[in-house]
Amino acid sequence: MAFPGNLSNFPFFPLQFNKDAQAVDASEEQALSNWLQGQGPVELLVLSHGWNNDEQDALDLYSRMFAKFRSVLDKNHVPALQGRTIAVAGVFWPSKKFAEEANIPGGAASAEVVDPLAGAFAGAEAAADPAVLGRLQELMAQDSLSLPERDEVVGLLRQLLATVPPSAEEGSANVQAAAADGGTFSNEVFLQQLTGEADAAAAGPDSGGAAGLFSNPFGDLTNAVRTGLNLFTFYTMRERAGQVGLNALNPLLARLAAHANARIHLAGHSFGARLVTAASAAGGQFHPKSMTLLQAAFSHYGFSTLYDGHSNGAFQQVLLNQRIEGPILITHTPNDQAVGWAYPIAARLKSIIASSIDGGPNDPYGGMGRNGAQKTPQAVSKTLLASGTAGYTFPAAGGVLNLESTAFVNGHSGIDNEAVAYAILSAMA
Repeated sequence: MAFPGNLSNFPFFPLQFNKDAQAVDASEEQALSNWLQGQGPVELLVLSHGWNNDEQDALDLYSRMFAKFRSVLDKNHVPALQGRTIAVAGVFWPSKKFAEEANIPGGAASAEVVDPLAGAFAGAEAAADPAVLGRLQELMAQDSLSLPERDEVVGLLRQLLATVPPSAEEGSANVQAAAADGGTFSNEVFLQQLTGEADAAAAGPDSGGAAGLFSNPFGDLTNAVRTGLNLFTFYTMRERAGQVGLNALNPLLARLAAHANARIHLAGHSFGARLVTAASAAGGQFHPKSMTLLQAAFSHYGFSTLYDGHSNGAFQQVLLNQRIEGPILITHTPNDQAVGWAYPIAARLKSIIASSIDGGPNDPYGGMGRNGAQKTPQAVSKTLLASGTAGYTFPAAGGVLNLESTAFVNGHSGIDNEAVAYAILSAMA
């Protein structure tokens, strides 16, 4: 697609990468590099989207965000940036999304949705085995299924989930192991864990409607398939984001850093937050001046030290090696049901006691976008996302500022507002 040369009067440069973490068009980096060579000092914001359907969705997000950036600057809410040249490098990478209203296990599909599985199948197409996905679609399109066919559905779902990319980060290993385990996790138990029916049954007959389904492990098959496909998409896209950050964006940033006049700032939404974090963690001859993670879709222990007594977070080296010269901002809110969704399912699949599964700060499988950085000595918490000229007290260089964002972020994608723009611009200043 054709990209604009500016967004709200900010010079704009697209950087497209494919699923194999390769540049789609080498001339895009060259255009940015050539432009930097002809400029004085530049504040270069490298921004990555999270899950999206296509480039247009990502561009629409960037357009909305930078309209808010322009408004904040025009109001002179960040005086330190007056007179500075700010440019944007927008990362585009192949990601898929699932409808947020269908994220929560047990959540009913809208009555207006003709096919409640359409979005889930569309998201999984990006990385699923076509034969497995095709047979699953064929079965789920039937008006009724025999018990053997229902059992086949769960088996296909497990076959798909067993291919979730392995990761040192919390969650995906549980999904993969449970899907591949034919002993402890029979099809019946697997389905119960996936839909939350086992939790409901353990809670007792007064715990709600889900408990009544427990006697029929195939009673909520549509929800199980939707949940399983979304779980597959979540972990697959999360790992793809890390690979694009590590193998594509990191070396590109190292080359751009050769332009001494460019101060690099990183920002990412959802899986894009993982992408830019992976890029900074990989090292190289560049040190971004700031990094803002907007509703990050990775573990809240990502930056932690000894979160379970003996393990460090997957990106702890970002802090230990002071990969970011300035502040790291993390927006988080319980409103983010999308990030709070996948990790509790991973916990269920590991058979953790149901009472510990809520996705919150004390949940061992909580997400960054819901809770902020947990068990991270360098993190400052209990700071509210603010608007206007409220001002921020940032931690020491390379420290983390958890920004409780409930007042301004109404869900996983609610980031295109002036409060978010003000936070990013304040960190850049």
